[in-house]
Amino acid sequence: AQVGSSPGFGLFTDRAFLTNDVTVGTLALEHIVIDSTSILFKDSSTTMAELRGTTFAIGGAYNATDNVVRVDTTGVKIYNDSNNYTFVSGSGMSVFSGGNQVAKFGAAATIGRDGESRVHITDTAISMYDGAGTPAERVNLNSSGVLTLGGANGSTDDTIVLTPSSGVKVYESSDDYVFVSGSGMSVFAGGNQVAKF
Repeated sequence: AQVGSSPGFGLFTDRAFLTNDVTVGTLALEHIVIDSTSILFKDSSTTMAELRGTTFAIGGAYNATDNVVRVDTTGVKIYNDSNNYTFVSGSGMSVFSGGNQVAKFGAAATIGRDGESRVHITDTAISMYDGAGTPAERVNLNSSGVLTLGGANGSTDDTIVLTPSSGVKVYESSDDYVFVSGSGMSVFAGGNQVAKF
């Protein structure tokens, strides 16, 4: 190796093997530190990015969770802080707010927290749940286009069911309902048709 025209001026070589810590740049300004565990990109004493093993963090140290993007073997996490972040992996994407998962997107998508008021979308149905202590499905649109308002698919307790090419049923119960179709309207009570228009 050749060190410039005076010691400390520069390093000119085709290949250099340096041991222990290596610092490139001025310590009080932007610089890079390479040590036995990491490559750190620093602004004075603040770590702005770090590569450690299989983890690369942009915006802070490898284990930081404030305003940082972290890439590791599990996926990518984009942090505002440790309780508010987005996680993208091979399984999909999850959004966390206040430490709670508030949305997830993958084979199915859920907007809202499991066990609370939410929308759940799969490849065969869209369901909406209320915010009761034990959430109940209140809206369902299935793959056949049948829309159930007031309950789950097929529910006949206080629901309205719109069936394409068939008609609309307004249920009090499975035995008490009104059926409206292109043929007219029928009223059922106790399982018996009591009126037809």
